[in-house]
Amino acid sequence: MKTLLVPTDFSPAGRNATDYAAALARHFSAKLVLFHAYMVPTPVSEVPYAMATVEDLQQQHEADIRKEANYLSKNTASRPNGSCGSGWLPMKCANCAGKRMPTW
Repeated sequence: MKTLLVPTDFSPAGRNATDYAAALARHFSAKLVLFHAYMVPTPVSEVPYAMATVEDLQQQHEADIRKEANYLSKNTASRPNGSCGSGWLPMKCANCAGKRMPTW
């Protein structure tokens, strides 16, 4: 095993998964890559309201990935990389892993 790609949503269950993945990566001497995909909200109302920009969303999720990577670096002695992007999680994970999505 060379690299573990670990999708996370920053929830408590996601934290448990990243801790477990870090232990696996350490055991198998594998690299750890954290990944987070998010959907950009689409306004459906005719009433105007303030919405975060796509750039703001990206910056916030990048900050969250850095925070999770820093947590793992401090608490598990692993040095994970991180990535995030907007879109459908399975497609984004496949792209991050360098694979093509299967056709159904």
